[in-house]
Amino acid sequence: MLDYLKRRMEEKKHKNQAFIQAQAWKKNTMLQECLTALRGSCTVALAINQEAAEAVVNIAASENTWTEVEAIPEDFLAKECYIIWDEMGLPTLFGNTALVLEHLEDVAAVSFETYLVSATFDRIVHIDDLDHIRLYSVA
Repeated sequence: MLDYLKRRMEEKKHKNQAFIQAQAWKKNTMLQECLTALRGSCTVALAINQEAAEAVVNIAASENTWTEVEAIPEDFLAKECYIIWDEMGLPTLFGNTALVLEHLEDVAAVSFETYLVSATFDRIVHIDDLDHIRLYSVA
């Protein structure tokens, strides 16, 4: 009986945290504009994929072998990508790369640092608050 009650309390705690997080996302105007621009084509990334994408970004940041470019090459990222922002509490999104690139201004406006991680986890695009674009490739 005690185990059942503990499990129920944990479930309730997780639901409450998810609700609070969802409310914060709704109040973030820039995130809402980004989601509107992407027309619902993105989903919140699974936790395991979010961790993998963040790990790749951390590796790229520690290696610091970025290449600055004027524009993102069309074939640089895979068909789908993850969107990661540097602001705590923002979701990691997963969506169609072509649509993300089409609305890059709205995507990058959400936070100071924006990372687009290829679904294959081997390439990253970094966009800072001054719209400088840097590329990272594992290969």
